[in-house]
Amino acid sequence: MTREGTLFAAKFDVRRRTLTSDPVGVLDGLSQSVRVVTPQVDVSASGAIAYLRGGETAEEHAIVQVDRSGHEDVLLSTPGPYRWARLSPDKTRIVMGKATDRRIYIYDRRSGTTSPVTFAGSSQRPSWSPDGRHVAFISTSREGTTDVWVVRADGAEPAKAVAAGKDVVQQSATSWTRDGAWIVIDGSADEGGSVGDADDVFALPASGKGPLRRVVATTASEQTGEVSPDGRWIAYVSDDAGDFQVYVQPFLRPGGRTLVSTGPAIEPAWASNSEITYTSLMSDSLVLATLDFGASIGVARRSLLDRSRYAPGSPGFREYDVSRDGQQFLFEKSLSRSERAEPVVVLNWMAEVRRAVATQVRAR
Repeated sequence: MTREGTLFAAKFDVRRRTLTSDPVGVLDGLSQSVRVVTPQVDVSASGAIAYLRGGETAEEHAIVQVDRSGHEDVLLSTPGPYRWARLSPDKTRIVMGKATDRRIYIYDRRSGTTSPVTFAGSSQRPSWSPDGRHVAFISTSREGTTDVWVVRADGAEPAKAVAAGKDVVQQSATSWTRDGAWIVIDGSADEGGSVGDADDVFALPASGKGPLRRVVATTASEQTGEVSPDGRWIAYVSDDAGDFQVYVQPFLRPGGRTLVSTGPAIEPAWASNSEITYTSLMSDSLVLATLDFGASIGVARRSLLDRSRYAPGSPGFREYDVSRDGQQFLFEKSLSRSERAEPVVVLNWMAEVRRAVATQVRAR
């Protein structure tokens, strides 16, 4: 599918921080990122521009399983715009979303059937309850409100909102605790800005009853909280040092945090009580880090698994999964070829922009 963007320009009053003219298109045919839909372009201080001319970007994927040695097995070969795939605790089903219709589906590996479990609103980012009977997800209604919902995986009961009325906005479900008591969510505290607009990590009672518990909340952005199988630790990403990196700290217990990643990193998950996985943005690898819980948390060793062939994630959500036993990883793999985008550099480009905007202003 061709994903092309247009770059617009307008006059801007720096002092008042407002536009003083209507936008005018100044560059067409920009390549865009599929995941975040942003044009691939940059402008230098001297007025030169560098951009990628639009090409075809793959969105169709298979769902594959990779073991620790890197051996790959295809679990769902039929291509589709799959996202947010999660393996059920017993490995028999995969819950996933589709980027096209924003509904949640369950693929049954035994029967080969795919069934929807959501039908209204824009639903995404599902996660299994630890017993495999329920799925949590976030959904945005036609009115624009976002909530965390839980639905029976067999469709026997309608979905119910479990975060309604809680003092958090812009929430996003990320994971369940292994005992089924809590759903870990990202969101912003609805406290008149006392915490700030950045994301924080909260624990939401899975039943929907009882108060929301704040787990990590600072003026930085903390996201994608993942609790260890024994319920003692939570891993998450934070950008308080500039780049997003992976940290571990006690879950709902006092104690300090420990930096686990050695550079920019996202997508933490637990392979066992003492093993954490995350994506290194420096090497485009899945890192398996073995933790040492002594007087302080240390990293005993790290191993790498190539992640470059699979769909990338983001600071806000994992685009891979780890099996309950920690031995397999679930990825989305492209089945389509991408036409290589062509890099283009234009010198003194800002002069053209000024002429185009001036022409538009005179024509008003």
